[in-house]
Amino acid sequence: MAIIYSYPEKTTPSGGDFLVITDSQQPYPNKNRTKSLTVDNLASYVITSTSAITGGGTLNTIAMFTPDGQKIGDSKITQQAIGAGITVNTNLIVTDDASVQGNLLTDSLEVTTTSSFDGEAIFGSDIEVTGNATFEGETTINGPLYDQSGSAGALGQVLSSTSQGVAWIAGDTDTTYNLTGAVSGANDYKIVLTGSDGTVDNVNFEAGNGIELLDQGTSTVQIIATNSGTVTGTGTPNTLTLWNAAGTGIEDSILSYNGVNEVTCAGKFAAGNASFASISATGGQITTDFNVVGDFSVNGNYEGPVNISDATNVNKGIRLIHPAGGSSSVVSMYYNGTTAGSKFVISRSATGGAEIELQANGDINLNRTGNGNILLGNLQLIADEAAAQAAGLATGTLYQTDGSAAAPLNVKGIVMIKQ
Repeated sequence: MAIIYSYPEKTTPSGGDFLVITDSQQPYPNKNRTKSLTVDNLASYVITSTSAITGGGTLNTIAMFTPDGQKIGDSKITQQAIGAGITVNTNLIVTDDASVQGNLLTDSLEVTTTSSFDGEAIFGSDIEVTGNATFEGETTINGPLYDQSGSAGALGQVLSSTSQGVAWIAGDTDTTYNLTGAVSGANDYKIVLTGSDGTVDNVNFEAGNGIELLDQGTSTVQIIATNSGTVTGTGTPNTLTLWNAAGTGIEDSILSYNGVNEVTCAGKFAAGNASFASISATGGQITTDFNVVGDFSVNGNYEGPVNISDATNVNKGIRLIHPAGGSSSVVSMYYNGTTAGSKFVISRSATGGAEIELQANGDINLNRTGNGNILLGNLQLIADEAAAQAAGLATGTLYQTDGSAAAPLNVKGIVMIKQ
């Protein structure tokens, strides 16, 4: 075989030209045999085995892979000059966040979720919002603004809510008024309102029973009560007044004020179904009966004692009355006498005497003069004093015998006091 460089040279190969190669992949005895290969086959092998990229494009056009993924070609994005901006000649779809630091010029912008414009946004063409839009800064609209029916409205109309959208409606043109006064009839008077739209409305004042209207000129009217009367009567300083029985004058009531912090009722104070949001007094007192016919409740916090200064008999203390009535329906609490050390009594009516008497020396009298019994429940059963001592009862504790001790304590139910 001749030396390869001795053959004529071809400087522009074509894809169908053949090259001589040695086949190294065949096993022995066919290994390294001489075979031929086209230039196209060699080029394809170089591209696929080395991931080489081929293709071409247009100046200032951003490249992209062609559909087969083997070559690059022109995309729809061009750059006019370095730093002069990028032009997208088709729809631009952004599936994640996008941040634009400079100007963004587009013929159509569709946002499917949320878009935030932190600086100035200028829309030179139509802008259509199908969902919610929030404008936190100033908004300037240089073109028509259409309502839900597609109307841009007319001069002087305002945009009003329809609950389902917005619509252009007629605006209020009566924005200013001139006011003038005039006599109307013999005794009536009117204020004339002349609107900036040429309409005239009147506000009429009509004289009524006991009321007289007098024209004073210069758009002034005087209102006079013609059935006024004179109140007569006298009273005591710091005493609240009331109408007398005839209704022709005033006189003193039973309520007086000391000028500082106390109101005194000189008679009976009664309240039917009374409900007080609050009663507040410092040093105040009721010097006579305080009778509540209906409910009387204190719903808030009460601080301080309730003082009854003269509860020295059954008619001056605290009386609790059962609503069902009956001879024994009243329970009274009071001091039995005006002298120091008088017994404090708790007694129920129609029982023959006080059930409980608290003496000044600490003694307690139980049903001393009454006709009822004294019932003691839940007393512990213990044999005798020795057993009470062993059980750890405190001195003065009541217990009852269980009948197991020697006579005379061999009877169950004898009340004992631990010594």
